[in-house]
Amino acid sequence: MVRVAKGTLALVVILLVVWAALHVMITPVNPEQSPSGSHVQSACWACHLVVSSAGIIEVD
Repeated sequence: MVRVAKGTLALVVILLVVWAALHVMITPVNPEQSPSGSHVQSACWACHLVVSSAGIIEVD
């Protein structure tokens, strides 16, 4: 039982580290930015750093 708990905790930590790394490496977006039609429809903060100083990118 302890081995399963340690494995689960290790997996959660690895997933959080990967998410944090991608979160920092993906382009920051402005909160006023509108996503393109083909963009994943979820909260921007889930993948991007959302900062008002980021430029707004023109999308199709």
